[in-house]
Amino acid sequence: MFTDDFSIFLKYKGRKVSVIHLDDFHNPKALRLQGKDEVTAYFSNAFDTSSIINALLLPLRRFGRVSAMLTLLDLDTDLYINRKEYTIESDSLVLFEGVLLYRPPLEEFIDYKIFLDIGFDEMLRRAEARDVPRFGAEILAKYREKYIPVQKKYLEMYKPREKSDLVIDNSNPLFPKVMKDMPGSKS
Repeated sequence: MFTDDFSIFLKYKGRKVSVIHLDDFHNPKALRLQGKDEVTAYFSNAFDTSSIINALLLPLRRFGRVSAMLTLLDLDTDLYINRKEYTIESDSLVLFEGVLLYRPPLEEFIDYKIFLDIGFDEMLRRAEARDVPRFGAEILAKYREKYIPVQKKYLEMYKPREKSDLVIDNSNPLFPKVMKDMPGSKS
């Protein structure tokens, strides 16, 4: 949601903006489940990084623009049925958002890193409001047993807060607060 709102703001300011959502590039369920446990499987196999790199990030780096129609995985059906067009012009700002980004091989394609920081209690509160109506109360156990441990592992191994150019406390999405920015920048 932050990225979508930020995109609207940048467009209002006269910038061309393209958004790439990592969640659009999930691997099929059979691959996402491969691993010694759910945390390891998700951490290692949730996303199809090769497709996002080859279809969007490498062409963008090489040619400065991208025009591609991709068929992406629909998580609900586990079928490649979602068609999405990407048109990224040479003067576009590209907002690349998602979890687990600041690690190889994706990290090298990110020029400026913004980390949205929320606590795990707030993560659960948002999951309850957003996901329980769709998936039922059992989704909260999934957060406690899978998604939060994945995030803890990621935070420990890859230190995204420290790698970020800008850290935003997004505990209250109506009033985000800058916690860290680059020296000399205007927040």
